[in-house]
Amino acid sequence: MAYPGSPPPPPYTDITGISRAVMKDNAQETLVNYDGNARPGELVVNLTVDPPAIYIGNNLGQLTAISGGGGATTWATLGDKNNANGPTIIALGLEAGNTTPQGANAIAIGTNAGSNAQGNTAIAIGTNAGVTNQAELAIAIGSQAGTTDQKDGAIAIGNFVGDTNQGYAAIAIGQNASHTDQGDGAVSVGSAAGAQEQGETAVAVGQQAGGSVQGKDGVAVGYIAGQVNQGVGAVAVGRAAANDTQGANAIAIGTSAASQAQGELSIAIGFEAGVNNQGVNAIAIGTQAGANAQGNNSIVLNATGTYLNATTANTLTVAPIRTIINGSLPAGFFNMAYNPTTGEIIYWS
Repeated sequence: MAYPGSPPPPPYTDITGISRAVMKDNAQETLVNYDGNARPGELVVNLTVDPPAIYIGNNLGQLTAISGGGGATTWATLGDKNNANGPTIIALGLEAGNTTPQGANAIAIGTNAGSNAQGNTAIAIGTNAGVTNQAELAIAIGSQAGTTDQKDGAIAIGNFVGDTNQGYAAIAIGQNASHTDQGDGAVSVGSAAGAQEQGETAVAVGQQAGGSVQGKDGVAVGYIAGQVNQGVGAVAVGRAAANDTQGANAIAIGTSAASQAQGELSIAIGFEAGVNNQGVNAIAIGTQAGANAQGNNSIVLNATGTYLNATTANTLTVAPIRTIINGSLPAGFFNMAYNPTTGEIIYWS
């Protein structure tokens, strides 16, 4: 016979919100036993971890974690989230901020975010963001952003950005930007920009710009500009400019300028100027100037609107040049000879 005020008999089908704990020394009940048998709305506290983890039962009796153990502060346990007694350290998510201790004023939100040695005032938001050795003042936002060894003051925004060894004060924005080994002070903006081995203080802006092995102080701006093996101090501006193997301190400006194998100290300005195998210390200015195998130390100025090549070293090639028929040589001018086929100029006195 039931008495007034006495609890109902099992299975308590009409009762929700009951709470109980998995005790450290309780050999009769385990978290595994609870999972699948919890009442709807039931809170289960796991005291075998420190700080305790909290779970809630769903309509199928399964447990769902609402506060993971290991974080310095978990959102579900806070009584005052916003006012004078609010937290200075935040860890929200499974294994988030699971470090001893989590850095002062650090924030870790997402599964495994900031889970191992997160520095002071660091921010990690996203699954596996800032997982290991995120340094002071670093920011990692996105899945696997700044995952391993993100240095002081570095910023990684986007999925897989700055994933491994992002340097001091480096900035990477865009999916897979500076994914691996970004140098100190380097900047990459765009999908896969500076993706692998971006040198110190290098700049890559645009999809896949400076994508693989960008040299120290290199600059690549534009889609696939300076994409592969850009040399130290080199500059590539424009779609596919200096796309593959640009020499140290070379300059390529324009769509596909010096796109393939530009020599050291060379300059190519214009659409497809010096596009293929431009020699060392060569200069090509104009559309398709010195387009193929331009000789070392040569100069090509092209305003013809079509290809003008100069494969011989130490030459000056210009086209077009105005022709005077049946005229006399003006005072102060020297005799020159011009090859209209090749565009080469010579003079004698």
